[in-house]
Amino acid sequence: MNCLLRRLQSPEAVDASWMGREDEGLGGVECRNGTATVTRMWDQSLWVQAQGRRVAVFLVDSEGSLDLQRRMETSIKLSVLGILLSSYWIFNISSMFKQTEADYLEVDIEEDFRQCLCEYVTSVVHSAGTHVRTDRTGQVLTGAQLAARIKVGDSPGRYSLQGVSRYQKTQRYDFSSPMKMAEAFAVMRQELNRRAVEATRREYDQFVQELDLDHQSMSSCLRVKPLEMQRHLEGKRQELLERCRGELRGEDPQKQAALEELKKELDKQMAEFLPRYEQRFKMAAMIEEENRKAVEASRRKYEQFVQLLDRGHQSMRRCLSVKPAEMQRRLEGKRQELLERCRGELRGEDPQKQAALEELKQELDKQMDEFLTAYGQRFKMAEMAEMREKANRKAVEASRRKYEQFVQQLDRGHQSMSSCLRVKPLEMKRRQKGKHQELLKRCRGELRGEDPQKQAALEELKQELDKQMDEFLSDYGQRFKVKKAEWLGLYIGPSPAATSRRARARPHWPAHLPISKRLRPIGCPFRRWDGGSKGFWDL
Repeated sequence: MNCLLRRLQSPEAVDASWMGREDEGLGGVECRNGTATVTRMWDQSLWVQAQGRRVAVFLVDSEGSLDLQRRMETSIKLSVLGILLSSYWIFNISSMFKQTEADYLEVDIEEDFRQCLCEYVTSVVHSAGTHVRTDRTGQVLTGAQLAARIKVGDSPGRYSLQGVSRYQKTQRYDFSSPMKMAEAFAVMRQELNRRAVEATRREYDQFVQELDLDHQSMSSCLRVKPLEMQRHLEGKRQELLERCRGELRGEDPQKQAALEELKKELDKQMAEFLPRYEQRFKMAAMIEEENRKAVEASRRKYEQFVQLLDRGHQSMRRCLSVKPAEMQRRLEGKRQELLERCRGELRGEDPQKQAALEELKQELDKQMDEFLTAYGQRFKMAEMAEMREKANRKAVEASRRKYEQFVQQLDRGHQSMSSCLRVKPLEMKRRQKGKHQELLKRCRGELRGEDPQKQAALEELKQELDKQMDEFLSDYGQRFKVKKAEWLGLYIGPSPAATSRRARARPHWPAHLPISKRLRPIGCPFRRWDGGSKGFWDL
């Protein structure tokens, strides 16, 4: 104990210098002759560094804790308390150790033994900081917390004074020797190990059951593939094995045997669960694939329906025949029809069906919204185009009527000989051309829309005006010739009396011949050309 004390008081020493000279006494804990047992604790805390922190170490000499002359219950409680409090326990049940033997051991230490003792004490001191007492969560316990847990225990399966006393009373152990106590402690360790293994097995069984319940539905099952589920189970198994390893008591072979048995049981549970889960996953994947195909088919049908409506309403006339509200009703009706049909084709549980239908509805709504937005803009443009077209038709019609009125005015103003002969056909054509160009120019400024549309409207107007002008100029040219002939005296018109006599003499003769048929050159027989197959008639 004094060697441990000296080594703890020299933590920075890297060699055997802490042991002092060979002829130097150890000092420290006082050793006295006699058979009276004394339990001693060094009155100062000794500090060591461990994992970046300072740890206090207390040295206790529990001499006489197994004194057969003391009451058995007191000896057992002292031994158990020493076990529970100690991070490193040196158990010695040798015979009586005399003072002279201690003196010889201190003075006459051989070099090999001295070296072994130095290495042993150094290893014990270096490991002192790694044996810090912690709770089940790994939190370091202070002295007060450790005392409280020793008194009542921090969890089932942990040592405590009350637990040891209760176990002793239950099992009715009566220790008659240290060996009996060791055997009783061995039985206690086995029972505690069995409980720790059983608790771990139950926890793993509960974990597997929770996974099974949480992945019963198709959607939750498809979120975790069998390989991922296997990793979950293996990770939990490894976690529980490591935790159980820390709870087990006894020698390493005993711990390893218990852990191997526990691992087999956990592997058996995992092997029973994974095939069932894999079958469930395959069934869910097959149903999901069929549902995906049904949803995709409905989506394509709706897309084709929208494309058909789009192609069928590209022209302005077809677009204006269906307002956006009516188009929306058509799309909503088709959407509802496809959703109902897809609902009947889906398989699986109602939540999965509803989720698939919601996803399909969102996609169809997206297509409908995109089309209605584009169609609404197209409809507005068609309305504006129609308004422009109406305005353009009005402008064209107004120009046509103005030209027609102009032509009629010219016609009425040049019926008489004097007014007709004052304007030759060529002059009349120039007037018509001028009015023609004036109206086309004015109409061009009134037209709305793109240049091709304006040009088309102007071409149509020009053709109509040209037609009116050609008809009028043809009539006017004929009229001008007749008026000029009359003015030159080349017209012979019968008197009313002669007309009456001729009508009585020749009933088939027309009462009023056209002016062009009443002209003849002076000095030539007067003849009439009837324009028919009879040729000339003598008058």
